Amino acid sequence: MDYSTRFNNQTHNFLDAVQSYENVLDEEMITAIKMLDLKQNEILLNAFAGGIPIDKYIDKSLNIQYLEYDTNKGFSNTDIIYYTIDNIPIKSQSIDKILCLATLHHFNNQERQILYKEFYRVLKPSGMLVIADVIENSLQANWLNIFVNQYNSNGHNGNFFSPTDSQLIKNTGFNNVIVSIQHYNWKFPDDYSLINFYKLLFGLNLCKDDNFLLDNIKHYLEYQKLTNIIIPWKLLYFNCTI
Repeated sequence: MDYSTRFNNQTHNFLDAVQSYENVLDEEMITAIKMLDLKQNEILLNAFAGGIPIDKYIDKSLNIQYLEYDTNKGFSNTDIIYYTIDNIPIKSQSIDKILCLATLHHFNNQERQILYKEFYRVLKPSGMLVIADVIENSLQANWLNIFVNQYNSNGHNGNFFSPTDSQLIKNTGFNNVIVSIQHYNWKFPDDYSLINFYKLLFGLNLCKDDNFLLDNIKHYLEYQKLTNIIIPWKLLYFNCTI
């Protein structure tokens, strides 16, 4: 699988979604920060920082050293450092926490194993790797691999996660892997914002009918109209220590 082709010519749309509707993913980011369990003066590596801007959710009083890296050149810039899965330009045993949020489903198991070994190398013996991703056969998985696959010109063939994926992580040196499912909501002020966010975030350049898109969001996902528009979401978390 190729993480870079998933966003070919679409990284700007993804970033527009995250930046223009910056509060939609609040609960997702806050959940990730909670699962990292950050401590005073720790060094945090956001391994796929291009579309996952979590720094504003970090408690400033903790004095966290925040490192932004990504394997997609489309996301790399003066702040985000590009790396390859077999070579993270970071000194061995120098990182306290690593976060991989909703990105590794773009990699096959062989690629993941290579990357896990690099994560193991750069982590301190007391460090922790936190992986969060879409659960196989979930509503989110079907939305991505059926609808997004059809209406994104780059397609979407995600290699999604199950609890058994903890074994591959353990095979690369992580002795303790705690698996959990974390639930939260994506929130929108109205349907217009929901539709625009989904078109940008998921690169739905082949879907030209907004009503058709909204109908399919309601079909594939758990659309709720309360004070706000709510789309319940969930990810499978792996908290991995050496």
